[in-house]
Amino acid sequence: MKTRVNSLQELHKNYNKRLEFEKYMNPLGLKPTITSRFKKPAREIDFVSHEMLLLRTPKPYDDHTVNFRCNDFLSKPEIKQYL
Repeated sequence: MKTRVNSLQELHKNYNKRLEFEKYMNPLGLKPTITSRFKKPAREIDFVSHEMLLLRTPKPYDDHTVNFRCNDFLSKPEIKQYL
């Protein structure tokens, strides 16, 4: 049992020494945090039903040209995939 008590006391002393060293190296006990301005990737994929509206405009267009109104956050590849 003495060996266990001695080893626990040594562990406690080492822990206290480490705490004192950390106080010296990092005043006020502040720990720096890593921050980033990049968005975190979504953990869940949201399914959103997009509305695509076919518009008729008074302005004449060339043949084989169609006008759609869609949400602003859709990209061109997403619009092509939807159509």
